[in-house]
Amino acid sequence: MKSIEVTLVYPTGTENNVKGTATYTVRLYFAEPRIDVKAGGRVFDVTIAGRRVLEDFDIARETGGPRRGVVKEFENIRLGGSLTVEFSAKKGSALICGVQAMIEE
Repeated sequence: MKSIEVTLVYPTGTENNVKGTATYTVRLYFAEPRIDVKAGGRVFDVTIAGRRVLEDFDIARETGGPRRGVVKEFENIRLGGSLTVEFSAKKGSALICGVQAMIEE
């Protein structure tokens, strides 16, 4: 399993409003960059903060082919000062293009 950890940085002036954990909406950005990877060629699970959010995720299948993007959004993710996203490859290797975390009000 591979993982990435993102430190959350708050806009200036909001530091005092965020104490301990908070609830976030997390967006994950994916695109299959290789034209030779077809549906079924890259399959993986994704876990955010200990919660499995995608199972058997296949970018090419989801988007209809390579070089097309998709954004997956997950609400009500409880986080402290960092965000951990874990990937478990089932076929090929896991891939992500971007991560966005927005505090929910």
